[in-house]
Amino acid sequence: MQSLVIDASVGVRLFSNEEGAEEVARFFDCAAACADLRLCVPELFFVECANVFLKQARRGDYSAAAAKKNQAALLALAFKPYPVEPFSSDALELATRHGLSAYDALYACLAHFLKTTLVTCDYRLIRALAGSAISLSDPVAASRLVGMRA
Repeated sequence: MQSLVIDASVGVRLFSNEEGAEEVARFFDCAAACADLRLCVPELFFVECANVFLKQARRGDYSAAAAKKNQAALLALAFKPYPVEPFSSDALELATRHGLSAYDALYACLAHFLKTTLVTCDYRLIRALAGSAISLSDPVAASRLVGMRA
């Protein structure tokens, strides 16, 4: 079974009107059509996305009810969660070395551990880890990769 790690920028973008939301939706459609693909996330993913939904609701982007609906829809997707504790020390080291947040580094460490690609909408993260041992992709490139497997 093939795996991909999905970060919170991708999860949140699925429920936004931001640029790239359509590409993220296409990525999830392609992933759903691929029976031997597992979408992996650190357990932190769900809380990180909930926090963004909360901030967007408080900012007036949509209602609190819509934020709850987004979170419920996210939880209904078939993600394989991983505990964060085994990766916390490595995430701190990676974050320090590349000027990342510990959150971003956690996703990268999970992808490295699983020997797979981290799918992200965070182009700053992609640039920061360019040339590292971490494989990263945006949702458009990941859709092509997944589409070839379906």
